[in-house]
Amino acid sequence: MRKFSAPTLAGYASLPLANDDDAPDYELLRALRTLGAFTMAEGRYSTPARVKAAFDQGANAVTVGTALTRLEIATGWFCAQTPKGDQADAQ
Repeated sequence: MRKFSAPTLAGYASLPLANDDDAPDYELLRALRTLGAFTMAEGRYSTPARVKAAFDQGANAVTVGTALTRLEIATGWFCAQTPKGDQADAQ
């Protein structure tokens, strides 16, 4: 039987709670990999660089949630980087 680990609630089940700006828990990912189970990285993998880092840390797969399913948040990340991004909602 194949073993799986997927830390879905990493950063969201204890205080202080993680937010979208926080980095994923790469330390937890490395610890889970030592168990020898198939490891699905989850939680705050919102950029290509973070996904690459997860694979570099030993993930077998990465779940990308908010970056694909909550477009109102993802578009806000891009708007915030434009010259008047902080005023985007005021118009």
